[in-house]
Amino acid sequence: QLNIRLFTTLGCHLCEQAMLLIRQLQNSGISLNVKEIEIADSDELMKRYGVRVPVIARPDDNEISWPFSLDELELFLK
Repeated sequence: QLNIRLFTTLGCHLCEQAMLLIRQLQNSGISLNVKEIEIADSDELMKRYGVRVPVIARPDDNEISWPFSLDELELFLK
């Protein structure tokens, strides 16, 4: 199982789209544990991700920023 982080914020429709892509991967048999991180709770995270959300981070801290397709996300997570 791969532990990934989804940097998100309230009312972010792009973040909802990213979560749908994650669910599609999960439904296809890829085991993902998703931790959603609210960037509004931290000034540092707001500075880092404010204009980039949604951002998905792997355990090695590599990140993919929106926009990304289902195929791009799957490649990033492999």
